[in-house]
Formats: sequence, structure tokens, C-alpha cells
Amino acid sequence: MSSITYKSAEVSSSIYSDDDVRTRILLAEDESLVALALSHALISFGYNVIKVVSRGSDLIAESKRFNPDLIITDIYLKDKITGVQALQELDFDRRRVIIISGNSDPETLRLVAEVKPCKFFLKPFTPLEIHNTIRDCLRTY
Repeated sequence: MSSITYKSAEVSSSIYSDDDVRTRILLAEDESLVALALSHALISFGYNVIKVVSRGSDLIAESKRFNPDLIITDIYLKDKITGVQALQELDFDRRRVIIISGNSDPETLRLVAEVKPCKFFLKPFTPLEIHNTIRDCLRTY
């Protein structure tokens, strides 16, 4: 199993709500530098990044193990199971899913449409965009 576990950082700034600090996020990303940068940004915003995985099979297993509040996943991961296939196997509220991808080809867009996530981000994106989207997604459920 290829994964990294992070603990959330203490956040003392008043711009973060208590809900942000308690939000447990599972991140699935096959590019290690993107995963590292995104997880650090999420932690700096006060989120609890409970696990970072790079394989679809690990996304399934860790989602069942941790029952995260939100999943952020790339579409194409390191094994044969895509982020979309993993989400389809899980009984997880799609309003609590953010999909990220470096691809905007018709097949990628079709896969995103199948899942109907809260939001789809095309790489690159800013940490603030992700933060604002997480807050919007969490308000919908």
C-alpha cells in the first residue's frame, strides 16, 4: 500500500472556522509533488488530511477505513483503478467529492460527468480555490 499519513496543523487564525479544523480529508493523487503541495496547503488552512494515497485500490480501502468528510481525487491514479471507478465502488456522497485532473480531453470530462462531484478542477489551481470550494461543498450537505 503506497500512502502517507499527515496530522492536521494547529490553526490559531480567526479566519478559519471550527468546521474547517474538524474536516477530515482523504487525498488521492498520483503525482507526489502535487500531493505534497496540496496536502500542505490543506493543512495550512486547518483541515485534517487523514491520508494521502496514490492508487485507486488504496482510495477504496482508506475511505472505508477512515470514512472521511471529503474526498479529493485525481482521475488517473497509479493502478488500474481510476479515481472515478473507486468512487463508483464506494457508497459515498458525491456532493463531498472534488475531482482534480491535468486532463481536459472528452474522455476525462465524460468520467467527471459520470460521478457528478461537487467540483472539478483542472490543474493547475490555487490553494485558495480549493479551500473555498471545500467550504462550499461542505455547506451543501
